[in-house]
Amino acid sequence: KVTYFKMDENQYFPGNNKKIDAYAEYFDAPAIPMLLDSVEIGFIGHAISEENYIRMQHVTVKIFKAENGQPVGEYLAWGLYDLLDIEYDAGMPSGIYYGSDLPIVIDFPFFIVVTGIPMEDVANYNLTIGMAPWRNYGNTAYLRKKGEDKFIPANSYFGADKHTSYYIT
Repeated sequence: KVTYFKMDENQYFPGNNKKIDAYAEYFDAPAIPMLLDSVEIGFIGHAISEENYIRMQHVTVKIFKAENGQPVGEYLAWGLYDLLDIEYDAGMPSGIYYGSDLPIVIDFPFFIVVTGIPMEDVANYNLTIGMAPWRNYGNTAYLRKKGEDKFIPANSYFGADKHTSYYIT
């Protein structure tokens, strides 16, 4: 089951939000080296109109090594989702990034970091990333508050003893 929730009239989590400027999904090191050749994000939201396209053209995706619960160093790969290209098929919108800097070999823990989601609902357009329902263990979802440098686990932002994952694979 994929979900998200509305925080108030014009803010969503994970997605349009005035207080959060980046979302990150943590991945453990694979048991054996793997070849990462694409990133998929399950977006949920209204289709964007061309009039809003000028204000919010791209969502940025970057892959970083993970160290002490933080993305570190220079990004290893990056790409842009053009918001007009995000498909909204059968209620599960998604975008897949196949970058010119992919594939890369992964044999370490890493983060996929997403930025550029509009900060608030613009002309009835919102964009959220699907997430797993809250559970009692296994958090892999992180966020960065606007104006801060460090990412924090999503559950600590809400002061909840619940865990989740974003639809980022």
